[in-house]
Parts: sequence; C-alpha cells; structure tokens
Amino acid sequence: AGCGTAYWNAVWECYRFTENGIGDLMAYLNHWIGPHTAGGLRSNAGHRRGFYGEYLYDTPQTTSIRIVDDDGNPLPNTELRFYQKEEQPEAGYIVDATPEFELTTNAAGVAALPNRGIMGIVTATGHQLQPNPFGVIDVVGRNGIFIIEMEGALCTNYEWLTVVDLNLAYWEGHEGKAVFDRTLSCPPTTVAGVPDGETAVSASTVAQPVSEGPRLRIPPSYIPPGLDAPDSDADSP
Repeated sequence: AGCGTAYWNAVWECYRFTENGIGDLMAYLNHWIGPHTAGGLRSNAGHRRGFYGEYLYDTPQTTSIRIVDDDGNPLPNTELRFYQKEEQPEAGYIVDATPEFELTTNAAGVAALPNRGIMGIVTATGHQLQPNPFGVIDVVGRNGIFIIEMEGALCTNYEWLTVVDLNLAYWEGHEGKAVFDRTLSCPPTTVAGVPDGETAVSASTVAQPVSEGPRLRIPPSYIPPGLDAPDSDADSP
C-alpha cells in the first residue's frame, strides 16, 4: 500500500505491513524490545500481572489525520475512507469492502476521526477504554488496523493507521489530541515501465520502473510522524 506501482511492476514489500525489525516480546525471546512493548510495560510498572492488553486502551481524546503530498504540502478536499480489520461471521478478522466512516480534509488537509465505542471501567493498572476511532478495542488489537483510502485530485492511494500509533502518541504526552501525517503519493505521470504489449489505462496509473526503486516510506520507530506538540496539561512520559 502506498507504492503506486502497477501490477506488472509490483514491489511485493509494498503490500507488507511495516514492522520494526525487532520482533518484540510477544513473538520472540529477544534482548531488545520495540517501543510499543516498552511503553506498555512502563505504563503498568509497579502493578502485578493479571490483565491482558488493557494498555491498548491508552488513546488520545481526539485523533486527526493530516494528508500531505510528497513535498509535505497539505492536501485539502481529499476524500478519506477508513476500512477496519474486524471480526466477521465465519470469516474471522478481515477487512471488508465497507468503510467504517468517510471524511474529507479541510483547507489545512486535516480531518478529525469520529470516536466510537463505549466508556469502560478503570482497571487496577490505571487504564480505561474510552470512545476512540477503533471502537471497542480487541484485547490483542486484532481490530486495531485501518486501511485509509485517500482519493485526491490527481490519484487514489492507500495508507495505514493503527491503534499502536495512538498508544505511542498517548504515551508521548498527546493525551488530549494527536494529529498524524499520512502522504498521498501519486505515481509519476509517465508511461515508463509499461512492458511491450501492455496498454496503459491512463498516464496517472502507470508506475515508474522498478529499477528506480520502490517508494516506501517507513515512519520513525518511536514517535509517529506529524504529531503536534504535546498538550501543555499532559503528564510527561
């Protein structure tokens, strides 16, 4: 998602969800852990074990997306459709073709996500499920993934937003609000890279050759990109 390559020039890494390359505690016995595991452990420091995944409830009160182009310029009037991975009867956890909600960015390229779900109890470890974009957060985060379809004036492309992003922002001090940048990267308007015998549907759908390299964007491993300054009344992490 987000590479903008045509099928015949598919860069398969584009379809794989970005990992931190560390492995983390849940899957491997490593000397190193990722920032999300570290944040979860820190949030429960001093408490006994017994709860499971309740630190996933740490989400900002308001979550917004800012859509920018490759140069970082905001893109107003971009249509956004949010598709969530969630449990379906007899199918398990999948992403279906029905968006959970649809938004349009304002003049600053920003759209505020709706809060969904319920207000839960405060656990003994100090976490509380609150209405958030993902709704009732699954205990292991299986429904904590959005695929964002971004339809702009020049092209349509895709990006991710996860509950992990919201947790990291919350632990960094963005308890009141967090704004995440996502890039609408359009493929170059050239017919380069179309194999002989293939017909391009339109210039805007044709990707640059693989030899020029995939257009992957891997965010920093700790602080989600594009966050506003922490709220002044938030506790320090």
